[in-house]
Amino acid sequence: MIKARETAKLFQSANEEAVRERLKIAFKNFSQAEVARRVKTSRNNVNRYLREGRIPVEFCARVVAGLGINATWLLTGSGAPFVTEVEEPVGKRAENVLGLVESMQAIAKMRIGALGDKKGAHQLRALNEALGAHERLQSQLGDQSRSALRQQLDEFDAALKKNDIGRAVEIRNAARETMRLVPDDVLGITLENLEGTLELRRGRIEQATECFRHAFLRSLYGRQQLTVDDLNGAGNYIGALRLNYRMREARRVCKAVLALADGLKTSDEYWRLVLSRCFIDLCLGNMNRAMAGVHLAFKHLSAVHQKTERGLVMGFQICSGTLDPADALTVIRDLKGSVIERRACGQVANMILHLPNIDKNPDVALEAARLAVKWAELSPFDNVYRAWNSHLLDHYESEAKNLAQDFLADESIAGLRKTSDPIAAFRIASAAANLAWLGGDEALAREEIANAEEAIRAFTEQRAPTILFLAIHHENVIQTQRISAQPASLQTQAEAARRFFRKYFHRGYGCFAACMR
Repeated sequence: MIKARETAKLFQSANEEAVRERLKIAFKNFSQAEVARRVKTSRNNVNRYLREGRIPVEFCARVVAGLGINATWLLTGSGAPFVTEVEEPVGKRAENVLGLVESMQAIAKMRIGALGDKKGAHQLRALNEALGAHERLQSQLGDQSRSALRQQLDEFDAALKKNDIGRAVEIRNAARETMRLVPDDVLGITLENLEGTLELRRGRIEQATECFRHAFLRSLYGRQQLTVDDLNGAGNYIGALRLNYRMREARRVCKAVLALADGLKTSDEYWRLVLSRCFIDLCLGNMNRAMAGVHLAFKHLSAVHQKTERGLVMGFQICSGTLDPADALTVIRDLKGSVIERRACGQVANMILHLPNIDKNPDVALEAARLAVKWAELSPFDNVYRAWNSHLLDHYESEAKNLAQDFLADESIAGLRKTSDPIAAFRIASAAANLAWLGGDEALAREEIANAEEAIRAFTEQRAPTILFLAIHHENVIQTQRISAQPASLQTQAEAARRFFRKYFHRGYGCFAACMR
């Protein structure tokens, strides 16, 4: 009896006041007389339902039909208020949601009194029948929506692969609506991972990191052991942390996941995660440890994944000084592989273009600049490299003037510089200083070196730029001293820069050899 009463009370309330507030929102652009006309009731009834008392299900049904209200929103507050604001399939599903409302209101209409007599027993049977109808409708709606959601997720993935961001956003919005009707954790995790990829493509790294983090933690809930899918989810999360320059956190997550995944060492996903940890070591300044892991991981990968990861491995070899940049460019010059392969090789070209003293080999620098610019669309979220590489290409092709000024005037760079992010400030200042000394502008190079050093003082242990980007700053100091009319004024900074290069040369960064003297 107690359970029946509690159930009846739950459905009778049905967040009635919340529904009333949503009705007020839905009616704000209509007069009460217009609402009454459209829903076929009296104006007095409309006024009464908006003020107090029970709101009949018949009235809600007529509001949905007469005003084009999204029933999901009216019932739960989720989604857009009007059907016209959601995808057509979602609007059609709203009719089924209205059925849920009706079955819940059928329970709410009952007056559960003493259930010990015949009348009470009859009411209890009616309550059970209404509950059963509600559960059957909910299950049917979930089954229908699950199929639609799978199709939406496939279309979402396809739009991302085509880099059709507008279409991806539209499908994401529709999938979110459908997801509310489908209690399926696997599909929910898939949606969150796709949303993370979308946010990456839009350059919203913080939001992407949060999507991947939530999807990864959600996948681990209640698990006894990790699966290959969990490793892929971890890889997404770790990759987003790396892009956000949270390298130490990325390494801790990577190390923990690998420790838990000891039983998955026969999978490519495990060894790709090892490679990710190696890349983090490279970024944090420990090339010797990184290279030991790279050799171990690469030999365990299948032939297919060795091919997709070869760009990353070439990057390690270039930084360690064991692969000549010109030889690497020969390998990637005519590559026509998958998007993943081309993106990785584009990153190799980008790495070569920003090696210390690469300006001493202008032919290699020119080809690296052309390839880096060519493949820039495969990594559209990094506006600093995009604008910087474009101006470096101008320099090596035609010795263009005012490189640094034009770079700083770029709309995306000017917007980034207005933020309070010290990482963005450091990267922009270092890029501008690099372009300034290449163009012989000592004054601007000095100014941007000072800006970079101010940003360095704001770094934290949790979030800081990579060793390779710090190397760009230190090379800027050395090169600016060489073109300076007063080289002694930069003597102290130049000596500190050379100490930096000597320190990391001994940690395995062979590409720093030319900057130690």
